[in-house]
Amino acid sequence: MSTVDVIVPCYNYAHFLEECVESVLSQSYRDLRVLIINDASRDNTDEVAQKLLRRDSRVQYLRHLVNRGHIATYNEGLEWAAGEYTQLLSADDMLTPGSLARSVELMDAHPEVVLTHGQRRVINPGQPIPILSDVDTWESTIAKGLDFINLTCERGGNFVNTPTVIVRTDVQKRIGGYRADLPHSADMEMWLRFAVPGPPGYIHVPQAYYRKHDSNMHYAYLDARDLEEQWSTFSTLFDAHGHLIPNAEELRNLAARRIAEKAFWSAYHAFDRGEPEICAAFVRFAIATDPRIRSWRAYRRMRLKLSFGSKWWSRIQRLANLAASRWTSDSSRPTNPDMRVGPQDERRKPAISSRIG
Repeated sequence: MSTVDVIVPCYNYAHFLEECVESVLSQSYRDLRVLIINDASRDNTDEVAQKLLRRDSRVQYLRHLVNRGHIATYNEGLEWAAGEYTQLLSADDMLTPGSLARSVELMDAHPEVVLTHGQRRVINPGQPIPILSDVDTWESTIAKGLDFINLTCERGGNFVNTPTVIVRTDVQKRIGGYRADLPHSADMEMWLRFAVPGPPGYIHVPQAYYRKHDSNMHYAYLDARDLEEQWSTFSTLFDAHGHLIPNAEELRNLAARRIAEKAFWSAYHAFDRGEPEICAAFVRFAIATDPRIRSWRAYRRMRLKLSFGSKWWSRIQRLANLAASRWTSDSSRPTNPDMRVGPQDERRKPAISSRIG
């Protein structure tokens, strides 16, 4: 029977740790270990972990005296893992009922599958944990590794629900651990690396709970450094494995296009928030990633906006909106059929509209 090691890195998540570990121990699939790594937490993580350790012999525990950071902790867990399959589960997330059994069943039946992932159920702040039951029937899809890479490039970012991922341990040991130079996109880089030697499997039911809270909430707007790291992730993939990927240059260009688009529209949002320096940084990055952005009509408009500045541009927009509102109001008034509009008047209206718009 295949064994599963679930690595639970924990840093100041003592208040979530017990629920996380219990979601693993209560799985219908029993041949597992829970490997808790306390990365020098300042809360009572050690106390909670010790209680779990006494409660179930399948729990094992390590504690760092000095904080090593999440990437080093992840990689330590991967070195510790010895089961046929490995899962990395943050201490603030949880597994859904039956998730391990489904992943193991899929990978046992298809030895070529290098990892499985699936849907997630989000727990928003202040909301109770949704009650999910194990399912008797479920569907899965096995994608070619190249198709997986294609889709990631098309989306310009990670589409895998990371808490749901279980990997084949021998493949993990072969391809290596997480990259310390990609702290915010290391998971996406890892899934792309896995897709080179084999196909991922997708399970069409919720496989994990993802908890949103103040310390892990994503920013509403992307930081330029995040996009730079995502682009570095794609560049790393194609530099290291491009010779194994058909149409690698075409896919690299596609990823560049999507990342540049994200940066450009993030520039628009930054300008509207009154942050011209951040806006300009996004624009510079977008052009550096894909110079074709310069041919966009929206790019020329953005240059115009930056030349005016956010304060003056907002005034111009208010005047434009006011003029457009008045124009619409005047156009909707009923006209006197006995009144004639001369050619000069007909030309004047569109000219005013064109100058303002």
